Amino acid sequence: MLRPEVPGRLLSATVRMRLALLYAAKYGPERAAAKFMVPYAELKAMHDDPDVRAALESPQVKLWVVEEALREGFPLSEVSECISWRDFEELVTEILAEHGYTVRRNYVIRRPRRREIDVLAERGGVRLAIDCKNWVVKLTPSRIREIASRHAERCRFLKGPRAIPVVVTIHPCGVLSEEGVYFVSIDQLRYFVEHVVPSIAAGDAI
Repeated sequence: MLRPEVPGRLLSATVRMRLALLYAAKYGPERAAAKFMVPYAELKAMHDDPDVRAALESPQVKLWVVEEALREGFPLSEVSECISWRDFEELVTEILAEHGYTVRRNYVIRRPRRREIDVLAERGGVRLAIDCKNWVVKLTPSRIREIASRHAERCRFLKGPRAIPVVVTIHPCGVLSEEGVYFVSIDQLRYFVEHVVPSIAAGDAI
């Protein structure tokens, strides 16, 4: 992704310090400094900087920090702990909005019983029904089949044009398909939207 506008202080910080700042927003700077082994005074000063705090509330900046951390090889468990499931849904929403999708979050299907789609995105007659998984558990073949089956069932009750069922995960699975459900890691979501979705919509499969 293009780097978002961020304060110079945040831009010059290490990836480890940026992750620690995200973690500090949830758990406090003392705990974050100990977990990420960064100098407490430096972390506290940045944590208390209004410009830095405002920047880290932006979904674009959170996405930038997460993608940089994954690219640098930080453990999934550490990256996942720095953002909430709501943050993860926001990251997915942000990427889809960048590509011109109209997005609804936490879309509720009420009949025949209540079900919920984390993110429902539409553009030009194409609909994506997305289940967001900010999980660090290993995606074994049996777990993939289980997740695919549950999500496919939810999607069957959506009214209107058929939606492409998608599971977006923080786990680096690339892009794969299981029983018509597409699994996409967050760092590959742009590629999926730009290159794979048009092929699926045209009737091709990966």
